[in-house]
Amino acid sequence: EWNDGKGFYYLHSVEFKEADFKRIISQEVTLQEFAKMGLSNEQRPAALQMLRADSLLEQVKAKLVHTGKRGVELYEVPNFMETGETEYCMKMEHPSIEGKLYLEWCHPDVGKKKDADLAMASNRNLTKQQYLSAELA
Repeated sequence: EWNDGKGFYYLHSVEFKEADFKRIISQEVTLQEFAKMGLSNEQRPAALQMLRADSLLEQVKAKLVHTGKRGVELYEVPNFMETGETEYCMKMEHPSIEGKLYLEWCHPDVGKKKDADLAMASNRNLTKQQYLSAELA
């Protein structure tokens, strides 16, 4: 923000209105409020990365179904956002930000196998064996 009050608000190189930016970084926005914010297709993923993983899991009533060999947790989310659909997501530590947890969603056909390592491998276009044998940076 400049001395004249003009400012720009960005998350992950995506511009936001000041009010939306401040609501998002406060990490107090619920998923229901988030859905009603009217964010663009470009803004939604950038904003979603800023919300706390544990809070999001609690809000969607996620159930831990498996912890992988590398500590990745796979969650089942029944009736996701009142759609009647069961979705699956993984909670993991960010690879370059120590202590930062984030969620990554996987295809329901993979998630229903209740194997966190398989879900991670699938999201990276690897076999489970390739994923488990890969060196982590």
